[in-house]
Amino acid sequence: AAAATVGVAHIHIMAQSEGESCETRVELPVRPAAAWSRFTGTEKIPAGERVTLRLPTEFLAGTTTATLVVSGRPSAQLLAAARFNAHYPYGCLEQVVSAAFPLLYLNEIQQASLSHAETTRGMALKVQAVMEQLAAMQTTAGGLAMWPGGRKPWTWGSIYAAHFLVEAQRAGFDVWPEQLELLLDWISKRVLLFAQMDKLSDSQLTERAYATLVMARAGRNVRDHMELLYDVRNRLSSSARALLASAYLSMGSVSEADTLLGMAEIGSERRDRGLLLSSPVRETAILLAASTERDPASPQGVALANRLLGMRRPDLGHWGTTQDNAFALWALGKYFGSAKQADADAHGAVEWGEGNRVQFTTTNPAVLTLQSPDQPITIQNTGRGVAYASWVVEGVPAKPDLQAKSRGLQLTRKLLSRSGKPLETANLTQGQLIIVELALKGGSVPLPNVVIEDLLPACLEIENPNLASTEQAGETDSFEGAKLPVTRWDARDDRMIVFADLPGGEEGKEYVFRYACRVVSAGEFVQPPAYATCMYDADVSAQTEAGSLTVRPR
Repeated sequence: AAAATVGVAHIHIMAQSEGESCETRVELPVRPAAAWSRFTGTEKIPAGERVTLRLPTEFLAGTTTATLVVSGRPSAQLLAAARFNAHYPYGCLEQVVSAAFPLLYLNEIQQASLSHAETTRGMALKVQAVMEQLAAMQTTAGGLAMWPGGRKPWTWGSIYAAHFLVEAQRAGFDVWPEQLELLLDWISKRVLLFAQMDKLSDSQLTERAYATLVMARAGRNVRDHMELLYDVRNRLSSSARALLASAYLSMGSVSEADTLLGMAEIGSERRDRGLLLSSPVRETAILLAASTERDPASPQGVALANRLLGMRRPDLGHWGTTQDNAFALWALGKYFGSAKQADADAHGAVEWGEGNRVQFTTTNPAVLTLQSPDQPITIQNTGRGVAYASWVVEGVPAKPDLQAKSRGLQLTRKLLSRSGKPLETANLTQGQLIIVELALKGGSVPLPNVVIEDLLPACLEIENPNLASTEQAGETDSFEGAKLPVTRWDARDDRMIVFADLPGGEEGKEYVFRYACRVVSAGEFVQPPAYATCMYDADVSAQTEAGSLTVRPR
């Protein structure tokens, strides 16, 4: 029978025979046949007013967690973006940094995102954890690879990680000096050494502008490199001009910064899913950060902040990708933390359940974590300024959508025999070896950084090809389709995760990835949907429909 809740099932077995007895206890994980979903919302509570929140409650028992932040600062509205980054499940270089970088600037979000009651202590541990993860990605030359154990440095990701480490160090956190210096030296040699501007591509110029900002923030003298970029400012992208302007502001050079910011054209950049991860959101965020550094009260800054807040996706409550979220949070954290934006006076109380009550002020937010958000939550603002509330509810919906979907990408899944023939899912045998085929179809444009997550039913176990005892299932002529260009795969206990760069060109061409599984348990099982998404474009995703498997005992 289907489990009513998820978690750990405890099985107690006792046997007696002819005066002998045996007793054993087994713990089995019970996982839902659907993915976690996230629902978000924000509220503004004017001075002297009272509002009542009713959060979503239709979730599978045992899966729900609700987080609520109430503060007099508008940065409380950014909870959904920070939570998305903090819980993004994969962990490439960019995602590791993006989970922590915004927390340097957002006190309210720190308290809602870190598991330690003392925010400073929790943030220090977070910085240490990031450095340990980056150490696994640092190459012998000093640059950082996209994934742990990689040998090829990723230029944009390396500069981005260095930016985080420099800002963390400036904020007073302990940063490993050898790791940072090796990374900064690599950036100096790899990005800044080449001086012939006319031979650099647009993306290289943007990388170079970002590198000068990071170096200037680190206290290194890169004035000569900045001047070379300033001389070709007409060729720079809007983001590169704003990054270079921030570098000049870091050195106290206002005139050059004003010229560069005056040349920046908002809305000129398109989404890049691979090399630089640029997007209209990030362009706006970089311009806002530079404008805030120049003058927090400028009309341009107000307009950019409003534009950036308006670019959040209503269905998500954030900007869609870890990179967009991180830069948006970084820029808005600077903007909301400026003297002009930090003078609100809001305070009051949050009440829920039977007598539960917690106070909030502008400087001390109320942060609640509820396992069962089934009771109304009342917020009373007794101050003179506007109060802001933001909530995120995560869990498995009681009625999940298990139908196939396609948005710019098509994903199909088949179960095949070892010779490549389709199997009857209602007639599997315990101990049988099967091949799972995942097939992707894209468009004419290449689609890098696609991730496929195939959740396994409880009756299947992935055959590890790295073990000598594993039966090998070689492909024959019966297998069709071009192989998916896989960059990394991760076989876990309950799922297969595949990262790939989907080629463009031929419209509708199918690329496949196959892996072997063993049927280990008899019975009837739900096969969860498989999911595919472009990690750096939230508008591109797909899922297969759910299925069912029937397994006969061996």
